[in-house]
Amino acid sequence: MSSSFHKLWLKVTAIVIGSFGPVFFLGSMESTAEPARLTLDLLSWPLDGATTYASPDTQFL
Repeated sequence: MSSSFHKLWLKVTAIVIGSFGPVFFLGSMESTAEPARLTLDLLSWPLDGATTYASPDTQFL
């Protein structure tokens, strides 16, 4: 992995992680809880379809 690609990957990762802040903030207010819930449902949707909440390898802390 080159240095420039690593720097780009860190910037992309920081933007993705930073985008969770407004989602959680909006989810804390009653009037905007549903759009935030939908966003978090989309983020937790398994793309491969292998893992679900009913799966035995899923653990909630």
